[in-house]
Formats: sequence, C-alpha cells, structure tokens
Amino acid sequence: MSSITTFPSVTVQTIRKFRLTPLKTTAKTTPAQIYKIENSEVLLDEEIDLDIDTPFDELFDEIPDNSPRFILINYGYKKDDRFVSPLVGIYWRPRTARGEVLMMYAGTVEKFKGEVGANIWLEISEEEEWEEVKELIESK
Repeated sequence: MSSITTFPSVTVQTIRKFRLTPLKTTAKTTPAQIYKIENSEVLLDEEIDLDIDTPFDELFDEIPDNSPRFILINYGYKKDDRFVSPLVGIYWRPRTARGEVLMMYAGTVEKFKGEVGANIWLEISEEEEWEEVKELIESK
C-alpha cells in the first residue's frame, strides 16, 4: 500500500540526528521535535518555537489544539537506580481536527513509526491525556 505522504531527505536526516543524540544524565530539559504534514510531506514544524530550555510540562502548551502532530521526545528519567532515556513518539490526534486532516495523518502514522523507531509509542486524542504522559512513559 502506498502512502500519500513523503519524507523529504532533510526530514529523515533530522529524525536520525535526533534519534542518535544521547541525552545526558544531568539534563534538566526534555528535547523534543514536532512534525506536521504540509503539502503531502512530513516536515519539522518550524512555526512552533521549542526553546532548548522548554520544560516537559510546558511542551504540550506549544502544540496546536485542533491540528494533529507527530511528536518526538527524548525523555530521561531514573528507573531502578539507572538513568534511561527512551525515544518516545506521540501521535496527537485531537477529536476537533477536520476529518480529512485526521485521515491524512492516520494514513501516515505507521510510516512515521517505522521511520522513527521509537522505543515507546503513544496516541493521544484528549487534552486531559497530556497530564498522564509522564506516568505512561515511566510505566513502560
């Protein structure tokens, strides 16, 4: 089955670089990237200004309320006295988004998952679910 969206080489390189950049145990912030589909291409959403010092709890304030997005997070935390930093992929699919836009993202989600190779994958459709993201990640 062919996809209606493509991944430009710059997007593939950006994802690869993000995936391969290790998170330091002393990191106080959570590196993140937000991707959107524009003109049938998956692109880094450059309209969203994620400052290097954006705290995890404020990250989701930057995401559009009515438009789907793919989010990559390098989330570091302690588990069993060890520092772990899984690459987390989140598919934000708000129920208030237009149907045709949701269909386009739904048709791309599996390809995006394969391109990213995230350790953890979450799908979120309600704003209230953002509050549970930390617990969901740390429970995996």
